[in-house]
Amino acid sequence: MNQFNAEGDGVSPPLIFDDLPVALFRSHPDGALFAVNKAFRELTGYVDDAALRKLYTSDLYANLDERSEKLALLFSQGFVRNAPFTLRRFDGSVINTFFNVNLVYNADGQVQFLEGAIHEADENEWANNQLQHRLALETFAADLSARL
Repeated sequence: MNQFNAEGDGVSPPLIFDDLPVALFRSHPDGALFAVNKAFRELTGYVDDAALRKLYTSDLYANLDERSEKLALLFSQGFVRNAPFTLRRFDGSVINTFFNVNLVYNADGQVQFLEGAIHEADENEWANNQLQHRLALETFAADLSARL
């Protein structure tokens, strides 16, 4: 996994996860990516270090409304599992994917960063999971409404 330093002026040596066939990432709470592996670069098409230093997770969403829904779920639960989203690649093409993401907290209980994995979906997996995820979002919204 390549890690970009805060100034964006270099890349540290690859970590143990660089050769895993699953796209892995870490981002700051604002969405700025600071670590990705080789599979992430291949899946998203962002292979250039300069482009990766400027990349925010919001840049990967073909539909920003999806991002808002996922963030609400993430920050209420601390994790999201098998969430469908349409990923926009560097070249502008889109692919159906799923992601798993966790919030990682510091010693003070504040969100330090997000870490997750993304994989491309096949047609059947996409259709089945989108329905399940939509039901989970509706349940979440109903629970939230009941609390207000």
